[in-house]
Amino acid sequence: MRGQLWAIVALLVIIAVLLGAQFFHASTERWSYAVIAPKDEELMETLNRLGSLGWEIVSSRRATSKDGGDVKGIYEMILKRHASSLEQSPAAAK
Repeated sequence: MRGQLWAIVALLVIIAVLLGAQFFHASTERWSYAVIAPKDEELMETLNRLGSLGWEIVSSRRATSKDGGDVKGIYEMILKRHASSLEQSPAAAK
């Protein structure tokens, strides 16, 4: 009976340590954000390139951009990734 009690106590201590570590990690998590607006014809290439650098889309919307006299379709997007990433920013990744 005493052995079972120690096993239960040890299991509870392990669970408490794991939960504490998970809480600590979540509270110290930091993000970097960026806003991009690729043209329609560059959309998939841009998303694939930035995805490989760790960026994720948080929000996007369809918009238009005037390029000289032409109106072109674009997607304005907000991106995020863990701040600990040492990769370059979306603007520098072009």
